[in-house]
Amino acid sequence: MASRLRVSPTAQSPASQMQGAFFRTKHEPHNRAFSLSFRSQASKKRSSSQLPPNQSTPPLRSRASPSNSSKRPDAPDVVFQQRIERHRKWALIGGGIFLFGATTYVSMMLTSLLKAPPPPSEADAAALAAAAALGPLCSIGGTPTGRPREIDEAVARGSSDEELRMTAEAFDKDLNVPEQFAVQRQRKNLASQVRGHVLEVAVGTGRNLQYYDWTAMAASKREEREKLERERVSKLTKDHVLDGRKLTGAAKQTPHVLSFTGVDISPHMMEIARGRLRDSVPGLNRILRKRRLEPLPKQGTDDGAAILDTLDGRVRLIMVDAQKSLPLPAVSSELAPQRYDTVVQSFGLCSVADPARLLANMAAVVKPDTGRIILLEHGRGYFEWINHKLDQFALPHFKKYGCWWNRDIERIVQDAAETVPGLEVVSLKRPGITQLGTTLVIELRVKSQPQVSGLSK
Repeated sequence: MASRLRVSPTAQSPASQMQGAFFRTKHEPHNRAFSLSFRSQASKKRSSSQLPPNQSTPPLRSRASPSNSSKRPDAPDVVFQQRIERHRKWALIGGGIFLFGATTYVSMMLTSLLKAPPPPSEADAAALAAAAALGPLCSIGGTPTGRPREIDEAVARGSSDEELRMTAEAFDKDLNVPEQFAVQRQRKNLASQVRGHVLEVAVGTGRNLQYYDWTAMAASKREEREKLERERVSKLTKDHVLDGRKLTGAAKQTPHVLSFTGVDISPHMMEIARGRLRDSVPGLNRILRKRRLEPLPKQGTDDGAAILDTLDGRVRLIMVDAQKSLPLPAVSSELAPQRYDTVVQSFGLCSVADPARLLANMAAVVKPDTGRIILLEHGRGYFEWINHKLDQFALPHFKKYGCWWNRDIERIVQDAAETVPGLEVVSLKRPGITQLGTTLVIELRVKSQPQVSGLSK
């Protein structure tokens, strides 16, 4: 009976069978994971045993502490490299655009110089014949008025102020490309020499105004302005001999504009200069309208009329023919004569009928000894072939811009220095290799003379 009741090793009760199934189901994932881990380690051991003796298995990367290769000193900074690539890309794009523009400009200049000029009309031929008596000042006929030819023609047609303003704006816009590649740097260098009480002759649309140092113009109170004036005179007396009311020696002043007077024969050109002054002089945009409400003065009848007069006379634009007379500064100093520290002009001697007279008028309003006349001009260059091309295209250039670019500016200035009392050339430079000597920067001064000592002080 006892043998019959003995349970067979393979025989189990239903409860034990359920418990075993539950145990297997519960631990089956762990067993399977253990089996996979064991197989993976075994395969790695087999692969490592097949490696050559001099090579070792790379260390396993831990999930808890991932590799931070960017912090290792021998690894490149990915973000920094991306920034470099980004800036390099924009630098290449900008350089490509500039190179394309420069190449286009040079090719246009070469094309215009190599091709033959258009044949002159009957009227132009008559002007060429009549110009023979003018000599080297104007080798081809036509009398410049100081205004662009388009504005002269618009005035002759009786155009309205709005039409004349649009003509002046179109003329100014046409200068953007040649200014960018050939003139802008020279204007900046010119402006770096401008200081004190300034007169700009033939101011035109005010292309120089944005490069002047207007820091001193921010002084709104009279006491502040007088303090700046005393400091300026004090700096002058340190390097000069003060003989009564006269300063002798070379001027060494800070490059601040204390007062500015711009003159031109075209009120519509100066209307554009008025806007540039408004944007350049500190605080002027708060007290000056964008557009002038009053009607502009009439050319030829309202000479001496002010286009702009603000900041107690420290900023002025006056319509005047510079070949007749030039205004004195509205702001005077007790220790200095009532003349200008700097008289500046850009591309004016080529645009007037009598450049010698213009130079004499500028010499009459600049301070003797310490004052400077600074000119930026274009004219005949180093080589005869380039001068021949200037002669060929002088008439089309005059018709478009109203100036004769083939004048011998150096000879005009040297002749004026021999005839105008006290006027002498301080320096004459021809900057810009690509300009072939056709761009001139000239510095003049007036030495004290008994003939000019009686002018107002």
